[in-house]
Amino acid sequence: MAPAVTRAPGAARSAVGRPRHQQSTALQHPRRADHPVLSMAFDQPPLPPPHVPAGWAPYITTPPPGPAAGLRYAGFWLRFAAWLVDAVLLSVLLALLSQSTDIGFKVYGGGEAVINDVYYQHYYGAHITNPIPVLIAGAYFIVCWSAFQRTFGGLLAGMRICRLDDGRPPGIGRALVRYIGLLLAAIPLGLGLMWAGWDPRKQGWHDKLAGTVVVRRA
Repeated sequence: MAPAVTRAPGAARSAVGRPRHQQSTALQHPRRADHPVLSMAFDQPPLPPPHVPAGWAPYITTPPPGPAAGLRYAGFWLRFAAWLVDAVLLSVLLALLSQSTDIGFKVYGGGEAVINDVYYQHYYGAHITNPIPVLIAGAYFIVCWSAFQRTFGGLLAGMRICRLDDGRPPGIGRALVRYIGLLLAAIPLGLGLMWAGWDPRKQGWHDKLAGTVVVRRA
């Protein structure tokens, strides 16, 4: 007859009687060695990363990096205020040169009418009535952007334009592309210019086309 085994008080408590956080994992999950399916699942090597086709970049969910230390992207309203200063300056300049406030564009709406028994029909659109103001404004912006990285309005606002890739001045080539993009961005009711209001880098369409950003001191 086998001798009786004496146990210390409390030793007869089973693992089931313990609190849930103290119960043995053996009562919750079978051991991997005793369960072939679990053993196979846990012992498998990690899956390789998904294959990325050539020429494709992986999708990055992190926000784009900001400008250099001590700088931040200039917001829409600050840029709009600088544009108003430049617009007033150019209007005064053009008025002095041509004695006219013609901005060089004419926007007309669609419709039809009968005047003096003559039927007229016109469509929505815009056309350049005088190319000289457009050329003068283009020379002003291109020279200021390429030589000083800012216009007079940008100087008052404490902003400057630089390349997105390396932070250098845009140069005359990018400044020309940026001005062309500025004209194109203004066509759909200024949507391309207002795009800077919600873009992560505060870029308008003309900035994206030229690869530039507008920064100011933090």
